[in-house]
Amino acid sequence: MREDELLRVIDELLEGYGYHSCPSFEDLPCGADDLTFDALRKSFSAAKLELGLRQMRTLSLRNSEGVYTNLGLMLSDQCSFSFQLASFQGTDVRIIKDRKILEGSVLSQLEQIFDYLEFRNETSGIITVPYRIETRSYPDDALREAVLNMVMHRDYGSSAINKASVFDDRIEFMTAGGLARGVRMDEVTNGTSVCRNPRLANVMFRLGMVEAYGMGLPRIFAAYSEKKVKPIVEVSAHVFKLTLPNLNYVREHGVPAWAKEGSRVPMGGVPRTMEQVPGPRVLHPGDSIHMVMNIVESNGSITRVEVEKVLGVSRSSAGRLLEGLVQEGKLKKVGSGRSSAYAAVG
Repeated sequence: MREDELLRVIDELLEGYGYHSCPSFEDLPCGADDLTFDALRKSFSAAKLELGLRQMRTLSLRNSEGVYTNLGLMLSDQCSFSFQLASFQGTDVRIIKDRKILEGSVLSQLEQIFDYLEFRNETSGIITVPYRIETRSYPDDALREAVLNMVMHRDYGSSAINKASVFDDRIEFMTAGGLARGVRMDEVTNGTSVCRNPRLANVMFRLGMVEAYGMGLPRIFAAYSEKKVKPIVEVSAHVFKLTLPNLNYVREHGVPAWAKEGSRVPMGGVPRTMEQVPGPRVLHPGDSIHMVMNIVESNGSITRVEVEKVLGVSRSSAGRLLEGLVQEGKLKKVGSGRSSAYAAVG
């Protein structure tokens, strides 16, 4: 199955599950017809991917009529969605050390954010004879996932801008947009995760920037699993805030008051513990089988790799699902090795 055909089938399935009940902001025409994509082409070239007219339509940078979409604007050199970076002296906002406003393609902004925070992620050493143990202020995985989440989950239809603020004891990531449309607070605490910008996430996935959707927050908390302090998630109607504690500051000065459990009430009453942080959406077995069988019905067959992409599961999980459908008599294996596929029986 060609990649653009697979994406079309996935979109149709998502439509059936209620994910595209109305046009998303990404798909709406942006009103510009003179966009350039130098930064995006550079990223695609580095990933050894093509970016022609066909790819732009497949990725929804242009719609079926050839008109640029808001996603196209977001990824263009003329992107009007800016990002603010700031560093402060001490632990409050009274003294600003520096501030930057980033513009241009969101992927270009992403690189600049990584560079800015990497420069400020200091390494401190602890001497325990005969060894010297070095610790970074922020775990690399947590910092990376926090930035990626800000870009992927931002409400680009809002006039508010994303902000990353660096203090001596923490970094605060403020993302425009609270909970995604149609998601209730109880659903979030039960583990439901809905991507506000799935097409942007798809582009980032193709470029190798993200491995699987929905794993950002779990990875952030995993990076702090054995630390004295934990990240804090706070949500209001219009803002998603993530605070990462500075581990070297905690080692030298102790746990800050704001990081102590129960020291303040999070925005919107969102619980602060890992058990209550929203995780990835989990498909029930019946849902997974239904999606696989729909693709087979539409395209005649499906491969293990395609199952991995559609369901976001591991190679072994995809293999077990397909073999189970073969044993149940719903699918039959065609071919062998890398060229094998699974087709409907009869």
